[in-house]
Amino acid sequence: MPQTATAPGAMAGPVEAMDVTGGFRVLRD
Repeated sequence: MPQTATAPGAMAGPVEAMDVTGGFRVLRD
């Protein structure tokens, strides 16, 4: 799965929303 630390990438989907902290922003936020 594509992993990105960018803001636009985080808005792409919960799977791709892996943050640089190692957590999923979409799932946790």
